[in-house]
Parts: sequence; C-alpha cells; structure tokens
Amino acid sequence: MKVLLIAVCGLLAVLAGVEGVRRGSFRSLRPDEQHPLILIAAPQGPEDCESTLRAAAQRLRWMRAPCRLVCLIDGGDWETVQICTLLGREYPFLQVYAKENLPPLERLFGERIV
Repeated sequence: MKVLLIAVCGLLAVLAGVEGVRRGSFRSLRPDEQHPLILIAAPQGPEDCESTLRAAAQRLRWMRAPCRLVCLIDGGDWETVQICTLLGREYPFLQVYAKENLPPLERLFGERIV
C-alpha cells in the first residue's frame, strides 16, 4: 500500500513538472504585438466551413495572442460566402478572401516577408 502511494505521488509530481514546462514554453513562444499569428483556413465547401472556422477561431482565442484568421474560399460558392459573413460578425479577427483575390503576403502580414 505504501509503495502504491509513493508511485502515485511520483507520477503526479512528474505530470506537474511536464505541465509546468509546457506552460512556460507556451508563454515564452507566444506571438507578440509586432509579429501577430496568422492562421489560414481553406474549407472545402459549406459542409465543413463552419466547423473548420469555429475550431480555428477557438484555438486562436485559447492562445490569447494577437492573431488573424484568414479564410480562403472558392469565389463561386455562395453558401460558403454567407457562412463566412455570419461568422465574421462573431469573430472580428476573421478575414475572408476568394482564392483568386488573395492579397500579397506582405499585405497580410503587414511587413516585408523575406
């Protein structure tokens, strides 16, 4: 019984150490105001558009970092455009572009890309 208790305490100590390292590295590697994170999502139609964009938006909110979500859609798919427009009201950091009209990366990132 005593050995089992020591093993459980040791396991919990290891898990706490791993969690501490994970949180510390996550916090130190988080994007800053000058270098925001940009996540580009390209849903494959209206069936997975909402779930893809909501999952990406929640991931960016969870990170609590300055970020933008760029959605690339097929310009001719009206239903996907409507879904993106509605989600854009809920997530102000969402930008929607047709694949043909994607601006240069310099404009997306706000600085010169090397």
